Amino acid sequence: MVVCNEKKENCKNNFGIKIVFLPKIRLMPEISRFLGIIITMNFSDHNPPYFHVRYNEFEASIRIKDLGIMIGDLPPKTFGLVAEWAKMHQEELMLCWEEAKKGNFVKIKPL
Repeated sequence: MVVCNEKKENCKNNFGIKIVFLPKIRLMPEISRFLGIIITMNFSDHNPPYFHVRYNEFEASIRIKDLGIMIGDLPPKTFGLVAEWAKMHQEELMLCWEEAKKGNFVKIKPL
């Protein structure tokens, strides 16, 4: 049994151990991975359609339409590889965006 106040503060279980409620985590399923580069897409992202890229300590959001970086930074060589992959799979990325809006995700072949 968990005992809390209405705001879910100062909650404790039967053993008197404090319980902490964490906020919901937004899922960003991995749609592709290659050469240490991880491509994800958020289920609840806003327009324009884009995808997320992680490589080591770098992160960026890239528009699907023109493959421009919206926010973040990637090393030039990494961005070149991502742009090459995205150009080959631009139609699939748009399909993936539409499916993500429905709560589904589509895997895309790596580079």
